[in-house]
Amino acid sequence: MKKTIISFRTALFASIFFLSSGVANATDNPSGKAASLTFHYVGKVENFPVFQLDLSNEEADELLVVVKDIHNEILFTETLTGKFITRRYGINVDAADLNKIQVVVTNKKTRTTSLYQINSSNVTVQNVTVARL
Repeated sequence: MKKTIISFRTALFASIFFLSSGVANATDNPSGKAASLTFHYVGKVENFPVFQLDLSNEEADELLVVVKDIHNEILFTETLTGKFITRRYGINVDAADLNKIQVVVTNKKTRTTSLYQINSSNVTVQNVTVARL
């Protein structure tokens, strides 16, 4: 029963990931800069957080992107190839489950791995102003 629930949850998380944008560009990098890889928060779509992965490199690289939960169960995996890659990932999870997500990006050519832990916090701000009339 427990295995069925975990399998169902894994299937549910994997099915609710969506790719909203992807670009692989085959042009040369005119600046000659070293490769850069970033993963950052870009906003919300339908109250679910959206994250963006950016790669800028002089040569075409092959990246393996793996999204895992707190139990190291793979929720989503994707292989990307290109010089300039931009990919957005929307994660349809509760705010409590968002802190338990890890994104692992492995460059197959250089065999380097970048690990990103998603952390979320809620802050309530109350601004009180007094104006002289």
